[in-house]
Amino acid sequence: MKIRKLFVGMTAAALACSAMAINASAVQNSEGIKEGYAYLGFADLDWVVTGWGKSDDKVPIASIETAPEITGNGQYTIKVDISKGVDVGADEPYDWANGIACMGVNIWGEKFFDADAGLPTFTVTLDKVTWDGNEVTIKGVPLVNCEDDGVRFNLYNEWGQKTYDEAKTTCADPDKGTNTPVAVDEIGEWSTIEVTFTISGLPEDEGGTDDGGETPETPENPETPETPETPETPKTPDTPATPATPATPATPAAPTDGGNGGNNTEAGAAAGIALAGLAVAGAAFVATKKRK
Repeated sequence: MKIRKLFVGMTAAALACSAMAINASAVQNSEGIKEGYAYLGFADLDWVVTGWGKSDDKVPIASIETAPEITGNGQYTIKVDISKGVDVGADEPYDWANGIACMGVNIWGEKFFDADAGLPTFTVTLDKVTWDGNEVTIKGVPLVNCEDDGVRFNLYNEWGQKTYDEAKTTCADPDKGTNTPVAVDEIGEWSTIEVTFTISGLPEDEGGTDDGGETPETPENPETPETPETPETPKTPDTPATPATPATPATPAAPTDGGNGGNNTEAGAAAGIALAGLAVAGAAFVATKKRK
């Protein structure tokens, strides 16, 4: 274990009051801090390893934190890892911290609070807190308040507001609301801390449920356009009367030859017989002439 250098001449209480003071003016975020992302601000018990995401931080937390983007209501996880070392001005980087003196989550951005009411637009519940893989007891529900140009909810701040005040804070469960919901006395020396929490109550236009990854915004359902009236079905034109089938012209009667009612075959046969009769008669006449 490395021997720690402690800062002399400052008390933890004085530092805490300075670090946690609410600033009415615009805050200048440290490099790498983005609006709309959740960052875990903290100080260890020695007030050596500290960072809040502000420009005057000794430890640039953007370089050691996995900060989730708050895209809407849902569950998120922040992870702080100093195992590779952070420069705090000592002879060598610190790769561990000594417990927790103060800890909270900052989310910068005006869209997360109602400026007129002076209140955040959401509530938070803590789901899980671990240090170096050890789970920490959660014994309350965080109070959420406006701070600087964003919002903050504390995991442990003994100098903060003690109980729920509807004029200053929002809370998922006012009866259990507190600024010290995490049992930090269980946290010893650590290199990593993870905090998993759920946000509820954000307006729908801030996004949908999130599982830690970016979720595209769900557009509001546009009003369903009125269904146009079904145009009247044009009347089927009356079916034109079927023109009367012209009467089939009477088949002209075949020339009447022998009164056979127009049957040419029979007429031809009769004519043949008549001619044959004439021939026979002629032959007889000729024969008669010859005999004479």
